[in-house]
Amino acid sequence: MDAPENTMTQTGVGPRWVLVSLLSCIPFMAPRLLWPEAVKIPFVPRAVVVSISVVLLAIGIPLCLAAVMRLARGFPRGELFTSGAYALCRHPIYGSWIVFIVPGLVLFADNWVGLLAPIPMYVALRLMVRTEEAWLESTFGDAYRDYRARVRPVLPIPRFRRTPSRMTDGTCSMAVTSERRARREMETVGAMIAIYCRGNHGAERELCADCLALRKYTQQRVEHCPLLTDKPTCVNCPVHCYKPAMREQVRTAMRYSGPRMVWRHPVLSLFHLFDGRRKARIRPRP
Repeated sequence: MDAPENTMTQTGVGPRWVLVSLLSCIPFMAPRLLWPEAVKIPFVPRAVVVSISVVLLAIGIPLCLAAVMRLARGFPRGELFTSGAYALCRHPIYGSWIVFIVPGLVLFADNWVGLLAPIPMYVALRLMVRTEEAWLESTFGDAYRDYRARVRPVLPIPRFRRTPSRMTDGTCSMAVTSERRARREMETVGAMIAIYCRGNHGAERELCADCLALRKYTQQRVEHCPLLTDKPTCVNCPVHCYKPAMREQVRTAMRYSGPRMVWRHPVLSLFHLFDGRRKARIRPRP
């Protein structure tokens, strides 16, 4: 691993990676101009190819924009991004281009040779991004190492860990799913409290004392939730474990932050919507 730099700009290795990617993609894109008929995608109807292209672009462009917006807001405050687009992969800006946008554009251009272009882009990224990851590890320490262990670098697909199929008492093991959902709930509530604090208390990099205490309280409640794998979102939970005063503070923060979450954390908001449809079945904690 490269030695970490003392400082890291907001663009990171992005400009260098873009230049290398453009140069490496020339051999795959040039045949479309030189021999357009020879590189047309065979056997698949044009309408199907265009439809796939539109789907890829519809996924990749919003993912890239969400990551760029998160970076623009959080980098000046020195934050480690682990939610939203960054919960899907560690480098969603690069990943959206490699996995979705470039393949989508190539399919729209009807160039089967161009489908190989993401390969050198990916190789160049894995070599160049070591500088960023070394800086992140030296800056955030264990927090980043834990994040790196559970989130893929480029492919925006959650990483599922292998666990034993049975526990000692014979019940199915759902510990990983429960842990992932609880972590997502804490990230969502924490993001809402941060939005509320910045909008009402003038906080920039750090939360005010009251909002920090509220975030810690909500994290403790999630960690001790009795619903385990059937946990819904806290707002839909049948077990009211919050103290009345704390529950009212959370409601106030959520009323303010809810509409703003869609723009600031779109991916996290989508997961929150799906989790909110989950029905709870109360089970005792082991």
